[in-house]
Formats: sequence, structure tokens, C-alpha cells
Amino acid sequence: MVRKIVVGTAIFCGFLALPVTSMASDKELLEPFEKCRSIADDTERLACYDNAVAVAGQLAEQLAEQREERRKEDFGLSDLDIAKRDQEAVDEGQEGVKREPEPKQITATLTDAYQNPRTGKKLFVLDNGQIWRETTSGTMRRLPRNGTTITVEKSSLGGFKLRAEGRRGFAYVKRIK
Repeated sequence: MVRKIVVGTAIFCGFLALPVTSMASDKELLEPFEKCRSIADDTERLACYDNAVAVAGQLAEQLAEQREERRKEDFGLSDLDIAKRDQEAVDEGQEGVKREPEPKQITATLTDAYQNPRTGKKLFVLDNGQIWRETTSGTMRRLPRNGTTITVEKSSLGGFKLRAEGRRGFAYVKRIK
């Protein structure tokens, strides 16, 4: 019986160590465990903790998915754009969200590409809703075809490089939407 309580407590402590995105998330993860504290019978309390671990596991998965989606949405946006969006969310009564570090790159499918005939600068529209504009000349000579897999990665000097799968060259880009 003591071993089961120790195992249940260890699992509970493991969930406390999970990274979460906001204070509301902390409360959501701990909520299933709160009611177990007051149960006097060891067997019932252990069953309650077992159930709470399952519920907390599902919540942790949902939070991880939300966090990953948020990171992808934020990729390429300036700190000012993200702060402005977060402030708008707070103004609308939504809770603030801790910002996760950006991924080093994203991959999406090209839905449209345009080239300005006067300047030669390219514009790339991706299936995830992001729009990227070429800033300075890279080594990409021609526009990739629609449906091509595109990778946008951080460059060493703080900008972004866009590459098309199966093609040589890249374009230095800036996210405009």
C-alpha cells in the first residue's frame, strides 16, 4: 500500500515539473489532484490520484499542442508584432500567454509566388497563411512552383532565408503577414 502511495506521489510530482504556457494552465493541471488530498482512505485516494494522472496527462498533451501551434504562428514575427497581438488579447479579456522560444525553422507548402517585374523582388504565400517578401538578393533565380515544399530558417545575422525543396539557392526574406 505504501509503495502505491509513493508511486502515485512520484507521478504527481512529475506532472508538476511539466512546462506549461500560462498560469491558468498550472491551475488546470493541478485541479484534478486537489480533490484527492482530502480523501482519508488510502485505496480511494490512490484511485483518485491514478485518475488525476490520466486527466493531467491529457491536459499536458493539449497544452503541448497549443504551445507548438503558437510557436509556428509566431515564427518570423517581430517582438513588437507579437507584443501588440498579446496586448490585444489581454485587452479583449483573454489571459496572457508566456512566450515560447521560436523554432529555428518552419516548413510549409507554397500556394502562390509573385515577382515584381520592376524590382525583381519575390513574394511568397504559404499554406499556413504566412506571407514572406524578399528583402535582398539571394541566390534563388526563378520562382518555385506552387505546391513546392518551402523551408524558412533563421539566418546567422538575424534575418530569414527561404529555400525551395529540390532547388538550389535561397532568398533572404521578411515576414509581412
